[in-house]
Amino acid sequence: MLLATADTPEIDEMDVGDVRRLAHRLVAENAALQAEKLDLAAKLAWFQRQTFGNKSERSKKGKAGDKAAAGEPQVTGSLLATPVHNDLTDDEAEAPLNDEPATTGEAAGTPPGGTSGSTETSSGKAPAAPKNRTHSGRRPVPPHLQKVEQKIPVPEAERRLPDGTPMVFLGYEESSRLHLITEQVVQLLMLRERWGIRENGVATTLVTAAIPPALSVRGKFTDILIIKLLLDKFSLGVPFNRQCQELNARGAEVSRSTVSDQLQTAVAPLEPIAAAVRDQILAEPFIHADETPHKYQVRNEEGRCTGTKTGYFLEVLAGKQAYFEFAVSRAQCHILRLLGFEPDALTDPLDDGLPDRNGKPTKPCIGFLMADAYAGYNRACGPGKYARQACFAHGRRKFELYEELDPNAAAIMVTINDLYRIEREAKRESARLQLDKAGTEALYLSVRQAQSVPLLDKLKAQLTALTLTYAPREGMGKAVAYFLKRWDDFTRYTQSGALPIDNNAAERSIRGLVVGRKNWYFAGSEDAAGWAAVMHTLIESCRLQGIDPRVYLSHVVERLHREPATDPATLTPRSLAPQLKKN
Repeated sequence: MLLATADTPEIDEMDVGDVRRLAHRLVAENAALQAEKLDLAAKLAWFQRQTFGNKSERSKKGKAGDKAAAGEPQVTGSLLATPVHNDLTDDEAEAPLNDEPATTGEAAGTPPGGTSGSTETSSGKAPAAPKNRTHSGRRPVPPHLQKVEQKIPVPEAERRLPDGTPMVFLGYEESSRLHLITEQVVQLLMLRERWGIRENGVATTLVTAAIPPALSVRGKFTDILIIKLLLDKFSLGVPFNRQCQELNARGAEVSRSTVSDQLQTAVAPLEPIAAAVRDQILAEPFIHADETPHKYQVRNEEGRCTGTKTGYFLEVLAGKQAYFEFAVSRAQCHILRLLGFEPDALTDPLDDGLPDRNGKPTKPCIGFLMADAYAGYNRACGPGKYARQACFAHGRRKFELYEELDPNAAAIMVTINDLYRIEREAKRESARLQLDKAGTEALYLSVRQAQSVPLLDKLKAQLTALTLTYAPREGMGKAVAYFLKRWDDFTRYTQSGALPIDNNAAERSIRGLVVGRKNWYFAGSEDAAGWAAVMHTLIESCRLQGIDPRVYLSHVVERLHREPATDPATLTPRSLAPQLKKN
């Protein structure tokens, strides 16, 4: 695009030097406009996908294979028998290490139970592979559910033959349906015995049965109702006002403020258990960390709302447990305290605390920390602290924006998808061999050293070459710099079989809180956000441990009533999982 200016002479009046200078300026302007156009196209495609499209991080099927057919190099010599590009699926994009293994034969292009030859029918077309179905028709009603019988009689007029002879009862024809017995809101009338003496017609009470322990002793709700309200809000995302509408429709006549006050009292005895979950997580050698914003109401001394501010739920996850904590900001001091550090006692790190890939010795670290590139985690990483890991999912997303716009971004995506494919193959091989934890880690380490490290070298060479193609302020230039600046953190997972490739486990755990946030919009106060953090800690930890949160909370509440001095560490979801885990 020619940008005519007042000081630009006419072409006919220019000498050769002026024309060359003008040409160089126009080429530079054109390059800048092309880079801006690419960035705007990537942003537009992202917004369109967020508004109208699929939000999963799945790559289009066949794209990697098409690129390989066009001359892109493929990974060969796999230790595991799946040498094809199998890009991330919907679930694998969220959990690259938690997919189901492919059916034998399908991964190699052979129908289950068939042969690898090219079989054709009489019409000349290859027969379609049969679908791998585990059942036909609809699924039966689960047999473990309580059975409630409904006997349906045959009308009296239909019990006789045409000649009037009565029929004989032969039994029942059985069929099952799922049925719901609607909950009822009832008044629980407690009758506590009074014992004493009666003299001269006057009764004197000497002993009265004690009030049974409860989460809210003087409150209006029973423990069962309180647990239901807690789970409906923090597990299903139903705000208190909607729960009140449902209760009032059944004649309860309660207000949202009453529900909030009752739950505030109920959460207090659970706070030490949530703190014990945090201690157990920080004792693990590897920790995931993440954070998400959340609005809360600001109240004055009279309790009146004066507006809203944005705080943050901070999360750490390890050992199949998650801990959430609310802070008014995600300042570095809050993150350091969450990770067990005193901010004033820390010094700035000089290195990452681990040997690099060249074997350079450094000071030992206390564990590994998987987090994004937020600078708030910097002072928690270094000698004598955590060794930092970078999340491949974050880095991948930066190139995904340009995958369909720039062939260089598409080539980077193919290499990253190959790294994820290696992780999936290792998981499938571990499941096939039924390895224990130590065997699985040894398998991952050997596969990563043999396959992932060469791919990472290739990826680094690709990224380094692109530094000469894109300006630092361009979108692709920023994506390249994001990887290269944190290269040691990205490659650290290859040094151990116990380390993950990305931080998707933390992002999945924080999803329930984000879904709830879309329903209740904000917390009623800073304290209310803290109570929400306690409940999300226990509910998400139950999910990770594979136990029912309702069963867990009922058990814990009953245990606290019976033994108030119980050590909170024995009541965490991980401690109770062997006892409460679903069959």
